[in-house]
Amino acid sequence: MGEHGGGFRVERDPVGEKRVRLITAHPERCAEYARRSVGVAALFNPERGFMGAAGLAQKAIEEGKSVYEVVEAEKEAGGQ
Repeated sequence: MGEHGGGFRVERDPVGEKRVRLITAHPERCAEYARRSVGVAALFNPERGFMGAAGLAQKAIEEGKSVYEVVEAEKEAGGQ
């Protein structure tokens, strides 16, 4: 029998060492991690330049929002 956690199962082999036996991806969770990653700010390099994109990432971190949420808030406020 294995221990379960976070989409994978850990089992002990005959020698008693732990190893990952099965990994199951959760597409919805992976997509959400990708959407919330500050690395998404790099997509805005062409229109805002490196420092502008870095500013977006910083603002997202400071406000606890996604980069997309920061961009939408700027649009609503009449910013870029």
